[in-house]
Amino acid sequence: MIWLSTLSLVAGVLLARHFTIFVLAPAALAFVVLAIAMGEAHAADIWSIVFAVVTVSVSIQIGYFFGIMASGDLGTLLARGRRPVPTNMTTRPPSIFRRPVSR
Repeated sequence: MIWLSTLSLVAGVLLARHFTIFVLAPAALAFVVLAIAMGEAHAADIWSIVFAVVTVSVSIQIGYFFGIMASGDLGTLLARGRRPVPTNMTTRPPSIFRRPVSR
């Protein structure tokens, strides 16, 4: 099971480098099916299969997160932080609670 979780961790990193987040669910499902098949092939009890499924699912998601961090997409977002509010606003934002001025 250790090599399966390591394989799913590496697969998550590779998926993050080449694909968007939408590929994570089908890949996790494929690894879950692989973990269940391996558990059945080894005649393991249900709780060890459940533990393998949870471990594989979590490790592919952690690998995807590490892949995003390695590519620099999330690292630049975290380093940049929130954008400051500009202080030189020339117009007031529209307000729905302001009464119209009658002239």
